[in-house]
Amino acid sequence: MTPSGVSEDITCRYFLDSLSRGLRESQEIGARALLNVDCEWQGASRRVSCTYPDGRKIFRAHDANDRTFEIREGALAGPLVARFEHVGPWRDIRTTYGNGAVLDKRNA
Repeated sequence: MTPSGVSEDITCRYFLDSLSRGLRESQEIGARALLNVDCEWQGASRRVSCTYPDGRKIFRAHDANDRTFEIREGALAGPLVARFEHVGPWRDIRTTYGNGAVLDKRNA
């Protein structure tokens, strides 16, 4: 229900490739324009970029262990969104955000 009490139809569609990786997510709310998020992959598990409905493009850089270590806006040399430090094969222990905020999980 919307704030005015009118019900709207919402349709979400997910498009996957043969490796079950998400290539596109489409959302349609009532008569509004269709919104798409398109993602590009490299290899079996590296999501390298996503393009959002407003044209914003986010890039992910990966280390030798296929872990995301940086997310940037616009290009790999663009503004920093987040940088990750890992321990072991998957666990991120510290995240530094583009606004300077730091999330440190070492003593959590």
